Amino acid sequence: MYQCRSSINLIGSLDTLKDVIAKADPLDGFSHEIICSDMPKNFVLAVSDIIFFHMKEVPTTETFNLLKQSAKKNSKIILCTDHSIKEHIVQTDLSFIHDIWLMPQSDTELLFRFQKLQSEIKTEKD
Repeated sequence: MYQCRSSINLIGSLDTLKDVIAKADPLDGFSHEIICSDMPKNFVLAVSDIIFFHMKEVPTTETFNLLKQSAKKNSKIILCTDHSIKEHIVQTDLSFIHDIWLMPQSDTELLFRFQKLQSEIKTEKD
């Protein structure tokens, strides 16, 4: 049995998601640490296995480039946004994005999505 420690980077206003992840039981052989910041930072992106980026406004090209270029290879980047911003970002290159989560979501929905993400990562590791 292997051990896998995931570094989870929460960028922006994601307090509810932070609480859900902190309470979620990691899968067998897994553990996770949560790093929170207001803005993307190169050194944190470079070590993060999962990056949740909450967008309150349409991100600049520079922000997307920073995410794309600084993120750890094979990290899962999830954009968290509402419907109004989603309409603007789908017109950009999202090939480096793993998923888009429309916010807000209930704790139950967030837990469901996070558990699915954990299972997907475990399957890849196996």
